[in-house]
Amino acid sequence: MKNKKQVISIAAIFLLLVFIASALSKNNDSNQLGAAALKPGIANGIYVVNAESSTLLRSLDEGKTWKEVANSSSLYRPYGVAVSTSGVIYVTDAGNLKVLKSIDGGTTWTDTTNNMQTMGPFAVATSGKNIVYVTDGIGNRIFKSVDAGASWVDITNNAVLNHPFGIAVGPAGAVYVTNYSVNTIFKSTNGGASWTEITNGGAFNIPGGVAVGPNGTVYVTNTGNNTVLKSTNGGTTWTDTTNGGAFYVPLAIATAGPGVVYVSNYDGNKILKSTNSGGTWIDISNGGAFSLPAGIGIR
Repeated sequence: MKNKKQVISIAAIFLLLVFIASALSKNNDSNQLGAAALKPGIANGIYVVNAESSTLLRSLDEGKTWKEVANSSSLYRPYGVAVSTSGVIYVTDAGNLKVLKSIDGGTTWTDTTNNMQTMGPFAVATSGKNIVYVTDGIGNRIFKSVDAGASWVDITNNAVLNHPFGIAVGPAGAVYVTNYSVNTIFKSTNGGASWTEITNGGAFNIPGGVAVGPNGTVYVTNTGNNTVLKSTNGGTTWTDTTNGGAFYVPLAIATAGPGVVYVSNYDGNKILKSTNSGGTWIDISNGGAFSLPAGIGIR
């Protein structure tokens, strides 16, 4: 029999999915949540999108303080955020079925969806200055742009997708995608030309966000059982790195310097941080106005 905490967690996940479907219903499509981004080095900017309040928050001091840099006048139900090496911010504006970008820190936004025929943009990740990846969690596709969103191509190819959630790019260019409906993880080492499943016995339970550290360590949030898994060998094996972290529907995940990991508690409205690869976790929410934080991006 499930205990009370398990029942509440399952209910929270159900409400999460209902919330997303409702947010997208005005476009007669459905769903999406948030995801990850990564940049080597110590974070000098942490960006978090809030799905409920349709806001983008930023911290320039490792979570000590938070400032709103975009709100519902520009965004509607954002779920993913990523920042390129040149400082361009990309947000999946799920409620409007768009991918937006800002070149001025969030003051103004332009629609970069262009030829992407998405049914529900969810996670977004960047690689270098101009390469951008987006998951379509309803259409079960992966899109890639090599020109900062001016054009997009479908790189799903042989990946067997069923509601892909998170997407991340490693330091060597490998791309990782989570499948929340079927508890699998896929990896591409050739920019999406082909994909390999790397679940390999990992105890995945509704995997949400994925992130890759500068040393190649892969992290995945399990929204179904409030855990974080990691692999230090490219997905060959997985270990639980929750280690006392107070996770409650952990969703977005991002990395900065070696061992530095950030996770959003979607249902708990908190941001947690580890500086030792998940050995221990601290709360860096510090009064930030979080409201269903769905995506984290690191500058």
